[in-house]
Amino acid sequence: MTKPPPSVVKTIDYRPVLVNLAAADKEFFPGLLESQAGTGDNARYDILFADPVEIMVATTVDQVQQLLELIDCQPAQESQPLPFDHGWLVYLSYEAATQWQPKLTAPDNGQILAMAMRCNGSVVFDRVTDKTHLCGISQRVIDKIEQRLAIGHVDPIRHNQFHFDSVEAADDFQQGIKICQQYIRRGDIYQANLSRRWHYHSTDKNVCAAALFVRLKEANPAPFAALFQYRDWAVVSSSPERLFNVKAGQVSTRPIAGTHPRVRDFKSDQLQIKRLISDDKEQAEHIMLVDLERNDIGQVSQSGTVVVDEFMVVESYPHVHHIVSNVAGRFRTDMMISDVIKALFPGGTITGCPKLRCMQIIAEIEQRPRAAYTGSIGYISHHGQADFNILIRSLSLQGQALQFNAGAGIVYDSDASKETEETEHKAKGLVRALSS
Repeated sequence: MTKPPPSVVKTIDYRPVLVNLAAADKEFFPGLLESQAGTGDNARYDILFADPVEIMVATTVDQVQQLLELIDCQPAQESQPLPFDHGWLVYLSYEAATQWQPKLTAPDNGQILAMAMRCNGSVVFDRVTDKTHLCGISQRVIDKIEQRLAIGHVDPIRHNQFHFDSVEAADDFQQGIKICQQYIRRGDIYQANLSRRWHYHSTDKNVCAAALFVRLKEANPAPFAALFQYRDWAVVSSSPERLFNVKAGQVSTRPIAGTHPRVRDFKSDQLQIKRLISDDKEQAEHIMLVDLERNDIGQVSQSGTVVVDEFMVVESYPHVHHIVSNVAGRFRTDMMISDVIKALFPGGTITGCPKLRCMQIIAEIEQRPRAAYTGSIGYISHHGQADFNILIRSLSLQGQALQFNAGAGIVYDSDASKETEETEHKAKGLVRALSS
């Protein structure tokens, strides 16, 4: 990626409603990353991507390779004042990994495997300073953003009605669990993440993806929420999980493994946290996946620099409690951003261990492309900073059709009925968003 000139940044003294801008002019504002939960840097910035001047849509593995070459750059070695000013907004489907994993079969249904938009500007809101920054590759881009800011003071959101069509039967999902456990007993794998799919549709011809984003973040707030819209296709996510972050010479990942449902009574809910953190199965699964992420991070990090700087902390969301850790390392100087993507994508927490064999077994059992589910949305700034989520708690929209998945981690002694219940707990926020 050729380095563009430095940014022009203008700070304004009010906070525009970013999602309204994305709803009113999706061609100019194709993507939005927001933090609706969490603490510290994980929840500091909202980024509205502006003025896409180059768009690449990859529907074959060869095109995925071309896309990676197009967006590639050296990772940022120094800290920057803002996470993003201009650069690339990127979507990766789960099946994008078939490009660098030749033992996996790429889908031939014409689905979007990956997409990248080079955006000449952005609107960045900083929750710590309570300031909004207009960023652009030139003053002309800033002027174009300012011309549209008045839109953010009104509410143009059109809410659509969605109707339930189907969900994979519990019996079919549990049969898949049995097959997975057979592979575990044979020694092929230690753990795998299997998912179920829900289908909905809207009778409205023009579905507003930004309106879906509003409903989803209200029903299921999370630190790595994302909206990516292109023509009549969109992905809307309220993800709690980060795939990787790159800044100041460091790469980190934030795996989630271990889930218990929340309950309304405060004392009972606190007891759920204690049960989660003391559950032998959840502990073993989490430690195994942290080790997998340490290995993935180690592929692009300097020897001896990989650390687990947060270990098995509990994060609570409206419908579930999760066990979360953070793994970080110092970049090797010969690594590029594309090396990070290939080392860490897709995330080990939503495939299993070992990753490649799990992905083969998942394809055999699920019998369909995952597409957006367990893929990723993120950015690569022009100065080499990057941040990507994992697309869980996410909705995929194509025209009037909508689908989403929810999964569970399967181990040798998993109770199939409890794992089925876990998928339903994880789907609650999505179902609520579609029913509101």
